[in-house]
Amino acid sequence: MIRPFLLILCALGVFSSGCEGPQHNAQYGKRSQNDILEYVDHIQLDYRFLRVVEKVITYQPVDPSSKLINYIEVMDQYTNGDGGCPTLLAGGPGFNHTTIKLTSKRNHGLDFIIRIFVKYYF
Repeated sequence: MIRPFLLILCALGVFSSGCEGPQHNAQYGKRSQNDILEYVDHIQLDYRFLRVVEKVITYQPVDPSSKLINYIEVMDQYTNGDGGCPTLLAGGPGFNHTTIKLTSKRNHGLDFIIRIFVKYYF
């Protein structure tokens, strides 16, 4: 009886994880002293039983002609290894837009702080 249950759990991927380590922070680009903090968001999503929680964040500035992203910081607030994984899908440093996907571990939620720094070009 216990073997089929373990087989089902392994088939669902409950024992596997996409990210390793206690904290899953990501930094894209290089921050300089003239950068301006343009965007801050605190993403919190509750867990779903035996499911992976995903959230896609898109940043598009109001006036894209005068600024470029210089640095993106994605900070995982779970420090015990139960956090999610950030992935840069589109744009990023050197572009005026970005799309970031946050993916949780199975049966866990998300808690990230995203900060985007830009440099103005007049």
